[in-house]
Amino acid sequence: MNTNEKAENAIRICMACDDKYAIHCASAIASMIDNHKSEEKLEFFILNRNISEKNKKRLQKLANTGKSSINFISVNPEVFKNCPVPVGMHFSLETYFRLKIPEIFPDFDKILYIDCDVTVLGEIKELWDFDVANFYAAACPDITQVKHLSEFIGENPYFNAGIMVINLKKWRGEKISEKCFEFIKNHPDKIIWVDQDVLNSVLCGKMAYLPRIWNLEYCPANDVVSNLYQDCEIKLIHHITRQKPWNVPENRHKYARFYYKYLYKTPWKHHVFLIKFELRIRAIMKFFSVYLQNFKCKREIEKLAKNRKIVLWGASLFVCKLIQKFGLKSENILGIIDKNPDKSGQTVGKFRIFAPDDLKELKPDLIVSAVLFRPNMKTGIQQELDRLGLKIEICDDLFGNIKEY
Repeated sequence: MNTNEKAENAIRICMACDDKYAIHCASAIASMIDNHKSEEKLEFFILNRNISEKNKKRLQKLANTGKSSINFISVNPEVFKNCPVPVGMHFSLETYFRLKIPEIFPDFDKILYIDCDVTVLGEIKELWDFDVANFYAAACPDITQVKHLSEFIGENPYFNAGIMVINLKKWRGEKISEKCFEFIKNHPDKIIWVDQDVLNSVLCGKMAYLPRIWNLEYCPANDVVSNLYQDCEIKLIHHITRQKPWNVPENRHKYARFYYKYLYKTPWKHHVFLIKFELRIRAIMKFFSVYLQNFKCKREIEKLAKNRKIVLWGASLFVCKLIQKFGLKSENILGIIDKNPDKSGQTVGKFRIFAPDDLKELKPDLIVSAVLFRPNMKTGIQQELDRLGLKIEICDDLFGNIKEY
């Protein structure tokens, strides 16, 4: 095979990145290059609006090799000014850039789109060879159950758009990009998971589905995938949510070692120590912050119970931890109320869990809401009291300043 033929059969990979994510994009690229053994050249195309020249040179040093190359494509953010990015979530405007891929690459019939927050453990050619001739794209069903798009996707699986094998020829022929922006214009209120919601709604019915080993969506706080496969079976790890390897201590992230392994093969290798050191310091600070916070909560509850008989409403993880680890003590704490019948009769420390109906016999002076991050708890408690014909004071603002526990 001559050089021209190799270029023609190159595996083309498109990613979207900002300057902050350049370091993580590098780890992902290094993982693809390191595991690529076939003769096709890897061509990386990085859609961006603000990657610094310093970081571009670092990425070029990494990816401009005998078996790979990298190209930076500037994207005008004004094109996406009407695309909603939910406040307080971890998304950036760059996620919408993929909607313009068919126009950006008018001469390509096929491309891989891969998010920057991934670690590839398999041969990327296997993903490239996935047949999408009769489909808009191939992607993996998302681990999240989505209901807000039911009117658009019906019973079709909701897919994760972070890894896609895209049929560009079909997208152009059926004006998929135009349909995506039309959806954004007409249904901005339906968009939660940014462009992923848009693509699911527009591409519905003409998608092929990848095996989950090519998009193992891992989150330490909600791990529903790590026990499905042995490490040797996994082809691609997708570090979803904010709990990514560079945000979570290594001992709390099952696949962090792979991220660091490939980051060490990049011009950012000296950052490995810096990231781990910063995470360790943050973990220590968080430990003391949470400890002091919980100790204060313990004192506040005991203070309330000094001259009054109280019950805690909700056998939450927060309350269980407070009792078991901080030794909540007071003879005037009568117990815990929880609506879950499976919990009734159980004990947490020395405190028994009761059903709401038991309030008639307990006869507390005060109910303390102990379920965090539920601003409407007082309304629900009051409804239960009205049902029982009881008048008991409710305190639902004792833990309002707690952010984590």
